[in-house]
Amino acid sequence: DGQELTRCMALLGLDFAEDQVKRVISAYDVDKSGEIESDEFVSWAMTEYLKGDDNRRGVMMDTSANKEWLVPHEGTLRVDFIADPMPPGADLVGSDDGISGLLKNISRADTESERQVMLSKALDNSDIFLTAKQAQTIFEHCNKGQDKLVLIMQLMPQILEPRERCELVDSVLDLYNKVKLKVKLAGQFGSITGNPTGFYLLDLSDEGDRMAARKIAEFANYERRIGKALSGRGDTSQKGNWENFRNEMFMGKPFVLTAKWFTDIPKQGKLQFDYVSTSLLRTSAKPMSMRRFVQLRELLQLHHLERAQEEYKRAFLSECVAKLEAQN
Repeated sequence: DGQELTRCMALLGLDFAEDQVKRVISAYDVDKSGEIESDEFVSWAMTEYLKGDDNRRGVMMDTSANKEWLVPHEGTLRVDFIADPMPPGADLVGSDDGISGLLKNISRADTESERQVMLSKALDNSDIFLTAKQAQTIFEHCNKGQDKLVLIMQLMPQILEPRERCELVDSVLDLYNKVKLKVKLAGQFGSITGNPTGFYLLDLSDEGDRMAARKIAEFANYERRIGKALSGRGDTSQKGNWENFRNEMFMGKPFVLTAKWFTDIPKQGKLQFDYVSTSLLRTSAKPMSMRRFVQLRELLQLHHLERAQEEYKRAFLSECVAKLEAQN
């Protein structure tokens, strides 16, 4: 439980506040019992503290010779540089003092609508990202008088880690509102929560779908680089380019979609594709315990689906019998 987890953190030399402990537990606590299993704690700790260092040195390549291009000692060099969309790094996280200043300014606004405008200007398409604790602080400060789902949808893209985005959702929304959130986010949901695999049909005139496109591009660039440099496997792409896009269509016509395409997203048009993530779990990852599986099954009320399946079977058989009788 929370007290045991706090003591465990202290023994590991970690000073965790009560709200941090609650967020860790809520990420796994399906039945809201306030407990986390030992394997789940190990999984969380490995994800949190055993992240690999991805700061690899880049080089400029001479594509005609397929080798590193060495900078000459004389001459003039002209370069057009296009940055690929990538997931944000920890260096882009705002300071706690900055968040505190933002909340003070918001609290000084005269009306609720002014406060919402100030928050939107601070969060929407910002290059400053948040920790889970900072996002929780903003949520607790700003959720009075504002649609809770709208506020969560503003905060989620600005939280640094997908896992922490899910922790925020788990800590403040019940199951009904989680489903509503998924419906409202539509194409953004998978990419924002860290599981981009799926089919996408994006309307590029819609700002929500454009956000989904940008997030998927970040995943695509990251996974392509990891796949080529560290995976130890061959190229599994459809078109021999290490991309994870499949079956791409733009404006109803087939084309080759790469992550670079998203550096200048068209203002309109329908983009359709499948995305297949190549990120794998750690080899040390363990399956869900039977206790957690039973809790999840009860929470999802799968027995209702079983009853519905039986009803559909009976209806289908009755329809078949009626057709046979009519033919005879």
